[in-house]
Amino acid sequence: MDGSKPGPLGIKAEDMTHAAWDFIYKKGQYPEGCKVSKENLTKMRHEFEYWYPMDLRVSGKDLIRNHLTMCLYNHSAMFGDALMPRGMFCNGYVMLNGEKMSKSSGNFLTMR
Repeated sequence: MDGSKPGPLGIKAEDMTHAAWDFIYKKGQYPEGCKVSKENLTKMRHEFEYWYPMDLRVSGKDLIRNHLTMCLYNHSAMFGDALMPRGMFCNGYVMLNGEKMSKSSGNFLTMR
């Protein structure tokens, strides 16, 4: 996935201008002279709006200082308060049988 091949909508990476992204993410006007059809950009906007704002961002406690913090900074810079993640959760604080609970080690239990 390096942008060298068009995706399912047949859009070339170089045709996605700042104005095209603004149409999708910021509900901007359809860009004059855009090489991507309004229909395709509208599909992309719909897909984005379906998933945002995200309900929950989950990561490990060791990633609070980078991934989770930057997630908040990036969302704030791009969207303001409107599309901030609704919740954040950190794994790695619960012990099970004297060991850190981890899906990768197989000792992971849910509340259920």
